[in-house]
Amino acid sequence: MTASRSYASLVTGRNRLTLSALRRMRDCTQVEVAERMGKTQSAISRIEHQQDCAVSTLESFVAATGGELQLIACYPGVEVRITTDGGGRS
Repeated sequence: MTASRSYASLVTGRNRLTLSALRRMRDCTQVEVAERMGKTQSAISRIEHQQDCAVSTLESFVAATGGELQLIACYPGVEVRITTDGGGRS
């Protein structure tokens, strides 16, 4: 399956991917992602294999693979986009 066909199936379905699968789908190496994030290749490997990850790390990882992370909380009858810019008030 080509990267573009993989991408097309993702945007039309509700597939779940690991970070390493997402990186491969975007045709990026760990070294390329590391350079874009200002980290080492071994740090990217750790990020891809950890069970829990900070939102800011996910945001950087997705940006390094050419995307934009969007967080949406889904409630009955409403979806709320969550911003990560720190500008909101609690």
